[in-house]
Amino acid sequence: QLIVFIEPTEKAWNGCQHNDWQRKQVISVWLQCTRLAVDLFVSPGTDVRLTAWITELMTGIPVNQAIVSIRDKKEETNQQGLCTISNYKSENNTTEKEILIVQKDNDLCILTDIYSHVSNPDAYVWHVFNDRNLYKPKEDVHIKGYVRLLEIKGDEKLPTYAQGIIDYTVYDPRGEKLQQSKVELNNYG
Repeated sequence: QLIVFIEPTEKAWNGCQHNDWQRKQVISVWLQCTRLAVDLFVSPGTDVRLTAWITELMTGIPVNQAIVSIRDKKEETNQQGLCTISNYKSENNTTEKEILIVQKDNDLCILTDIYSHVSNPDAYVWHVFNDRNLYKPKEDVHIKGYVRLLEIKGDEKLPTYAQGIIDYTVYDPRGEKLQQSKVELNNYG
């Protein structure tokens, strides 16, 4: 874990036109060096349950016996790299954001801003793909995909075919907008 602060040198700061100390730009970056990848799902509702999936960052192999902790609760991952922590928030806790720590041997990964509530549990999820990953300039690109409405009812997540018209935007690798339009979904989303 490393926190880096970047600020102008004294000489550069004195040469600035507006060198009021309140305007001094300081950039801070938090760096982590870890071999752990952490995926989280926090359930909505009153029984706040957090499911963590821990894998090796390089290979994607599940990590078992990793210690996952949030607040005063700790659990150990199973052979699939999964663990669930139930009711980790107390009723009198009004903090919206939490910090999650995952530890395996000498490796440590920290996730901040874990939210334990969901304002709208139903969500649209999608998967978009193309026929190949690299195209020549001016070559036609063929993109396909599907959209599902993921309805959360209690512990169940029920995907249904999304219907209607959706807006889409295609960007190039530099973030330039290539195309923006609408498309009507078929019966299968």
